Amino acid sequence: MAVRVRPIAVTDARAARLLAAARTESDRLYPPQDNHGIDPGAPPAALRLFGAKGGLRLLGIAGLLPRDGYAEVKAMFVVDTARGRGVGAALLAEIERAAATSGLRVLRLETGAASVAACRVYARAGFAPCGPFGSYRAGGSSIFMERRPGR
Repeated sequence: MAVRVRPIAVTDARAARLLAAARTESDRLYPPQDNHGIDPGAPPAALRLFGAKGGLRLLGIAGLLPRDGYAEVKAMFVVDTARGRGVGAALLAEIERAAATSGLRVLRLETGAASVAACRVYARAGFAPCGPFGSYRAGGSSIFMERRPGR
């Protein structure tokens, strides 16, 4: 499947639907105190969103949130029918390029232990376990990962 990843507006209706689907999945998998997903009704102003298209269809989204000295991967979501087809890897590669262009070489993310397939995608992309960062705290179901240059 040929996948093209491009920036997409947070206000785009297709992106909003996928953000809502990501939030619904997170709500199903994690208790509120362990759910750190993007609120589709109020995404952070600095969030840069990327969409992965196969043909005319939006197959996945992922966000890049610049932080002090690193970039956080947020709102990574791939529709069920496109999982296991390289969409997540394509999104991560574009996020890494965009972060590097902004001078942010370290990527970090928080995901949950129940998101086993996502953890595999992150590990294959060179992400390794790390400690909590930003306002996150250890405990609950959170898994923290980062990718540094050269990994």
